[in-house]
Amino acid sequence: MTTVSIMRANVRDFADVDSSDVSDAFITRALNAAYMELIGDASWPFLLARGSLTTSNGVLEYNVASGVAADCEAHRIRRVQFLGVDLRYVAPETYYHYNPLGATANTGGPPRYWAVLETVTLAFWPAPAAGTARVIYVRKPTLLTLDAHTPESPERYDDVIETGALVKVFQKMGDFESAEVKKKEFTDTVTGIHRDLLRTQETSPLVYGGSQDPPSLLPVRWPWEDIL
Repeated sequence: MTTVSIMRANVRDFADVDSSDVSDAFITRALNAAYMELIGDASWPFLLARGSLTTSNGVLEYNVASGVAADCEAHRIRRVQFLGVDLRYVAPETYYHYNPLGATANTGGPPRYWAVLETVTLAFWPAPAAGTARVIYVRKPTLLTLDAHTPESPERYDDVIETGALVKVFQKMGDFESAEVKKKEFTDTVTGIHRDLLRTQETSPLVYGGSQDPPSLLPVRWPWEDIL
């Protein structure tokens, strides 16, 4: 795998700059920005994680960072299961239609639906009983902060990250023409990668547990046993 220090050197060589022109810290930030854009909100298999959420009787809404895991954001949740049954995703508007006053039920039972409210809250409807919900989510990738760090994405995409970093390096050096060329190359490549990933998942014979897509253009279509 290509380390941060190697990727920085590659960027310097291509842009023909040294540390007096652009600092290591700047290039590292540029690499991270490109890395995060490459990852986006896609359901990358290497970022899929499992977690559990303890539900309280009659409580509808839960903070996922404290309830599931620190690296879980609600909009990155892809599947939810309660008592062995896959729940159906609904849009926030539908959830608020069911529950306009944000009520907390006195007693709970098996929920049928889940929704994402903002980026931190997972909501159930009807209100769940006390129990445990199983969650599959796309965790946040680890930032590249040390010279020895390597991206979690497949190694074949390392040059894509370097291309994205070159955009900011050229901008800093005032070479806006080269920056625009690299920006288009990077954007087109990332769009193609995401499109191919979606196509791969859509051709899977396994389907998402509910009839509506989860809150992503790239729904998870792998069975629970492969992840849990």
